[in-house]
Amino acid sequence: MNFAQLVGQTVALLIPKVNPFVVQRVKLVGVDAGGIWIESQAAMNVILRTLNLPSAPRTLAFFLPYHEITFGFVGTEGVSLDEKAFGV
Repeated sequence: MNFAQLVGQTVALLIPKVNPFVVQRVKLVGVDAGGIWIESQAAMNVILRTLNLPSAPRTLAFFLPYHEITFGFVGTEGVSLDEKAFGV
């Protein structure tokens, strides 16, 4: 799996410069050699509040260099189990 295969999907990323403790849910809109392009409602909310606007005519895409991402995850097919809950 790679980021290019996930374009158009929602992914979860830990981005310490945005928030070191909260995983961000973002839409992956593009992939470059040095990073990814994302749409983030949380980031748009901050920008709209900063500009004192209730809406914008366009959605912004934000570039995120790979070195700014601590980890990411997406759901895949298959059931997840808590081993301790099943005595494993």
